[in-house]
Amino acid sequence: MRSLPGQKSRGGGGQAIDPKYLGVRAPRDRIVSAVAELVAEGGYQELTLERIAKLARVSHSTFQRLFEGKEDAFLAAQEETVRRAELALADSLGSESSPWPERVRLGLTALLQAASAEPALAHAFLVESRTAGPRATTVYDDALARFVPVLREGRELSSSPDDLPERLEEGIIGGVAWHLSERLVEGRAEALPGFAPDLLTIVLSPYMGEDRAREFASQPVALADE
Repeated sequence: MRSLPGQKSRGGGGQAIDPKYLGVRAPRDRIVSAVAELVAEGGYQELTLERIAKLARVSHSTFQRLFEGKEDAFLAAQEETVRRAELALADSLGSESSPWPERVRLGLTALLQAASAEPALAHAFLVESRTAGPRATTVYDDALARFVPVLREGRELSSSPDDLPERLEEGIIGGVAWHLSERLVEGRAEALPGFAPDLLTIVLSPYMGEDRAREFASQPVALADE
């Protein structure tokens, strides 16, 4: 997924927003971008209405017309992150008849590329969601829970499906999210796509065995539009 025009990556894991580009976008979009940028830079607790309004180039009255407060604006940034992730997945996945491991690989690759392209949004969602209150935590948990049914399909490949832990999928998803958040905190968003083989091995190993999973993960990715 491409970065928005006028945005470029920075070392801190967020994105520097070109002020000229901010001026031509709708106020709500500018606020959402500003929230993601500020949270990626200083964390949710340092987020203030004054800083949002200044970076987004909107008046306080405009902000208050669109959002109830900084929590509401952060929730909008979360929703935008989820929306973009869903678009990236829709663009990347092949036919539903594709083998399960291939669909998982395509989906994981797409999500890593999306996070790398939009590091400020990814940082705000993966790193700061649990610090932004119960509503933000619920959005975060619900978003991750959507992947559980997809992974559970892999149990059909296991030679001992009954021996797999009941909450295996939640553990895998949480582990991947933690890994991504750590790389974002380190300012390594641009390197995220390169972690695809190792993460894919982690995801597939409980179902296919580590050797088969590693072998599959090392194979070239066949993109859906190729």
